Amino acid sequence: MDLTIIIPTKNRPQFIKKQLIYYRNQDFKGNILFLDSSSKEIFNKTKKFIFKNNYTKTEIFNIEGTSFDTFKSKASKVSTKYILFSGDDDFYIVKSLIKMIGNLEKSPKIIGITGKAFQIETGGINNDKVLSYNFYNIRPSMHQNPLERLKKITKNYSVVLFSILETQKFLEVVNRIPTSKKMHFTFQTELLPCFLIVLSGRIKKINQLFLFRLVGHSRVQHKTWDQLKKNRFFNNSYLMSINIIINFIRIKKKNTKKIKSDVKDYIDSYFSHSNDIQQKNQYKKIFTKITSRILRLCFGEYFYFKLKNYLYGNDAYQTLKNNSSYKKHFNYLKNNIIKNG
Repeated sequence: MDLTIIIPTKNRPQFIKKQLIYYRNQDFKGNILFLDSSSKEIFNKTKKFIFKNNYTKTEIFNIEGTSFDTFKSKASKVSTKYILFSGDDDFYIVKSLIKMIGNLEKSPKIIGITGKAFQIETGGINNDKVLSYNFYNIRPSMHQNPLERLKKITKNYSVVLFSILETQKFLEVVNRIPTSKKMHFTFQTELLPCFLIVLSGRIKKINQLFLFRLVGHSRVQHKTWDQLKKNRFFNNSYLMSINIIINFIRIKKKNTKKIKSDVKDYIDSYFSHSNDIQQKNQYKKIFTKITSRILRLCFGEYFYFKLKNYLYGNDAYQTLKNNSSYKKHFNYLKNNIIKNG
């Protein structure tokens, strides 16, 4: 398969092992590139595990930094036509990837392709249980005008990083991203890359389940926009991002002022919308926490989890029920990867 999966990770060797076991089970023929910011001790043990178990077409490098810091230093290692960015807790369905690449090959006017994804909530002492699952929304970006694509993603955000992309286009984006020493984490690791990807070309979405995302373990807690604006480094990165976008789309000088104002408005709208969602989620979390305690006390754990699956995973459940191949991959992930943490 003419595809490289890039997986940045840090101090989570158990997830590297899960990835390797998962993809070997599916007989993945592409390349896997781990960018590991772990300590030397953890890295050496993981590297030994990879060598001992004969994981071919798999490389691992010990590099300190964010996901884009590490990838910039090893971009030359990618020789495949297509590239796929992955967290160490994201698991792709290989059969779906093969179909998607075939679809991408027949669509010369697009630079990437995405599909449907599940978000799986894990829990238990070692996050070894599936508590619930539902769809994780990834949207297409198919407008002909690059600025309209940028406008759409800032008003209704979608992580287009979860797409099979042309390697050349992805490298053009990566080369424009400053290091974490020069740019705030909020822009450097996801926002600016996603903005530049949609400016690079159109992203198609097909009706194909291709990704399982695990949530439940510890994750980075993002600050609100009001908190971020008090940070000088963030404000400098905000202005830098606008200038990078302007230079990236190579607009005519006479249009610069108007376009710059539009881009600023688009980015502001992203943070305004994101801020509103964060505030709503705070109230939702409090309500959910209280409600779940009441349900558990009154009806027990089994009833609570059954109800949760029904309320939040009904469409997802039907998807698995109607497709034996998807269900097979889900059950393998649940019983062999998540359970045996």
